[in-house]
Amino acid sequence: MTTLWNMLLRSDLPNDILEDLHFAVFGLGDSTYEKFCWPAKKLSRRLVALGSTQICHRGEGDDQHYFGLVVTPATPVLADFCADNIVARIDGALNPWIDQLSSALLEMYPLPDCAIPATVSGLPPPRVIMKPNDGTNSGIPDPLSLDKRFHLAKLRYNRRITSPDWYQDVRHIEFSFDDEVR
Repeated sequence: MTTLWNMLLRSDLPNDILEDLHFAVFGLGDSTYEKFCWPAKKLSRRLVALGSTQICHRGEGDDQHYFGLVVTPATPVLADFCADNIVARIDGALNPWIDQLSSALLEMYPLPDCAIPATVSGLPPPRVIMKPNDGTNSGIPDPLSLDKRFHLAKLRYNRRITSPDWYQDVRHIEFSFDDEVR
């Protein structure tokens, strides 16, 4: 990575050396730092200076924001996805940016008429379902009988380890298994 970065920063590069390059940048940062998302900003500015084309606005995820999103003048299109600059999920900046990137890519490279583009707006189906053991199966097939990789576990310990006044809920969770699990 250092070699690429050093090459991009060379002052003797022609202004049109990357004229055939189309790019998108999403930066991860922490707004408590003075240079929030600085590498992403610097990279996108340098790529444009070398003649490449930015296909969608730069996205910026903020680790300090309650929902992971700060709407700034650099990310005006993300404001359309927000109500009072707040979204409903932790990855609030990434999913709208991926939707914006997908739209830009579909404009550049349209799908055949019979194809339906996938979206990331909806949450994917859960890989794990946790429910109290009430003794009934509710019509759900028993995964233990379908695949030997599934194991029955009992919740032994579930305790919050972050301060009660902190918005993040980090927990210490322990399970016990009747079978040997690897």
